[in-house]
Amino acid sequence: MNTPSSDKPLLALAAATANLMPESSPAWGKMRPQEMLEHLITVVQGSQGAFVMPLVVAEQKAAAYKQKSLLSDAPLPKLVQSPLYQNGLPSLQYPSLADAVSALHHALENFYIHFNHSPDAAAVHPFFGSLNKAEWERFHTKHFTHHFSQFGLL
Repeated sequence: MNTPSSDKPLLALAAATANLMPESSPAWGKMRPQEMLEHLITVVQGSQGAFVMPLVVAEQKAAAYKQKSLLSDAPLPKLVQSPLYQNGLPSLQYPSLADAVSALHHALENFYIHFNHSPDAAAVHPFFGSLNKAEWERFHTKHFTHHFSQFGLL
């Protein structure tokens, strides 16, 4: 069953990737455009339970972080180190930026399919703890906005 695009706000937000070029420079941070996209893909996949993201803070701290950062209108802070990349960024998984853009859109479609089939599903975010669909969608919106602003796409 196709869901109207208004029911898929992350796909609408991801349309900003049309303006991303391989030579685009970030306003902050070290990621190159394709690394940023592949980072977003990884987190979207993790939000669907494709792999386990461990909680890296105590549960009480996660609840406070969730309230202060995720559930507020505050943007995500710049230069936060993802616990997924403590040993540096992984090698690129896609042959080109265009392939990574396509993979991001595919991962987002799968996000909506996953939560349509399992509306009560939840997955752990490393800093915020267990998140449901609405919370993951809020996080992804903030996360995409953070990185798309980094590359001048928003």
